Amino acid sequence: MTAEQIAAKWHAHLLSAEPVDHLRAEAAVRAAYAAAGLAQPGKFIWCASPLEAAWAFLVLVGKTEGYNHAVIQRLERRKKDKAAMAAAQAAVAARFGISESEVEGYFGQPFYNASGSNPMSRQLNEQIADSWIARAGAGSDFLAPHQGGPFRPLHDLEDALHFEGSKRMQVSAYRQALADAANEDIAILAGRSAQHRLYGNLAYREVAIDEALADAGKYQPTALQRAMWTAYEACGLWWPCEQGVVFSERPIAAELATDGPRMRWADGLTLGGEPCAAASARPESTAADPAGTAKVFDFPLPADHAERIAFLRRQAPALPLFDRYLAGEHEEVWRDLVSLGEQALAEQHIADAQAVAYETMERVARNVAILSDRLRTLGYRFVWPGSHDGLFGLRKAKAHEPHVMPAADAFDTILATEEIIGGPLPLSLRAFFEVVGEINFNGDHPDLAPEDSAVAPDPLVVCSADDALAMIESSDREDGDPLLVEFAPDALHKANVSGGNPHSIEVPVKAVDAPVVDGPTDSYFVEYLRHAILGWGGFPGWEGAKQVPAQLDALRRDLVLF
Repeated sequence: MTAEQIAAKWHAHLLSAEPVDHLRAEAAVRAAYAAAGLAQPGKFIWCASPLEAAWAFLVLVGKTEGYNHAVIQRLERRKKDKAAMAAAQAAVAARFGISESEVEGYFGQPFYNASGSNPMSRQLNEQIADSWIARAGAGSDFLAPHQGGPFRPLHDLEDALHFEGSKRMQVSAYRQALADAANEDIAILAGRSAQHRLYGNLAYREVAIDEALADAGKYQPTALQRAMWTAYEACGLWWPCEQGVVFSERPIAAELATDGPRMRWADGLTLGGEPCAAASARPESTAADPAGTAKVFDFPLPADHAERIAFLRRQAPALPLFDRYLAGEHEEVWRDLVSLGEQALAEQHIADAQAVAYETMERVARNVAILSDRLRTLGYRFVWPGSHDGLFGLRKAKAHEPHVMPAADAFDTILATEEIIGGPLPLSLRAFFEVVGEINFNGDHPDLAPEDSAVAPDPLVVCSADDALAMIESSDREDGDPLLVEFAPDALHKANVSGGNPHSIEVPVKAVDAPVVDGPTDSYFVEYLRHAILGWGGFPGWEGAKQVPAQLDALRRDLVLF
């Protein structure tokens, strides 16, 4: 790439309104920590905007750090700010499932100061110093950010967004937006993100110059520098701490107007004024019938989650429910979708509903992977307890994998199932089959799933699309009986004891979610997953027991909320 192309790439990134791929962003930040020789963070919180992120960062660090302590003391003297801080603390506690007293210091010390006490900044400063030699050798024509060179547009945009720069009498756009929406203290905290404090105040320009030098063979960047470039490209703004990272979503609309940058986030925060309706830079849909109606329910979506969400955003002017979901209103959004009934799948809502469903199942898949690893660490054996036949006779092997990713033809299997049942599966189950695949926590463990226990721990099981189709095809129901997708045995059968009916979903159903028939609780499918995973670490049968295994707390700690 030429210097102009690299500068243009980072310029576009600063104005990007594309949704962040959370998995990629978190992996990139972990890699940056590792490249700096630091312990990788184990806690992440995603916020709807830099405003929400700054409040979250404030309460997560709390008074454990000097500057933050001084900010909190000032905020506590102002009634409105004190109330906002309390609300932020309560919201963060709810997101992590901890008490409000545990929030302060939950992420450890922040890595925002540019002094030698910041290990990431210290290493970067030492390593970036080598690039100045390369810059000097490249010549002023190559760089010239102040003389109209290829990096000048990027310099001007970043100067306006993040830094006062040469315009000392002006306030940066981010700082002004945050000061207007909250107060000057929150605005300053928002300006202490990794973008500002690790690679320099004009970080994107510096990164672009170094990348262009490296691409031209004039400079060999270090592993930490390359890791930081990837992190900056994968994320919006992010705030690193010892044990956790605060992330902000990108804006949902952005443009560079004649009077400067304008942005809008899902929670209503605006920067520089309201962007034009067409400024969200979402490409036109390529999937429409001759009348222009999107048919996103009739064909497979992109397999990559970020591409899938980007595609769905192109199908509608806005995705308000999805944006609320990203902002943390998980249960509220699902209740609203369920209350819409069939209308949730109508043209005006379908893209929004799909985005919520697929994001939900992406988070479920992440939690299942986390729980599988934690269970293995605890010595849990994934086997069929006392059985050689397996789930409903469909499995023969005694040992099994706790999580099997979807088959490549999962979507075709879903269509075949819907053809047999004469209508659609609920969107939640569709998304599960396409994104999660299959869960099977059946097994034994002296504490979590002991033999001859008075408690049936009900390990989480949800069958695959292939197994669901096989059960439908082999069903011998009589006329008038409901048609059921039996996705899991009941708790007693999982414990190798004759029990009741399987956990099922009656189909077909034209809705985003459906009730679980003969389930352990009176709930819809997503609620069932939330209860089993977030509430009980995959073993909801322990609910109500007089004494529960101590390992449950470790299993369900810091899972991804959905």
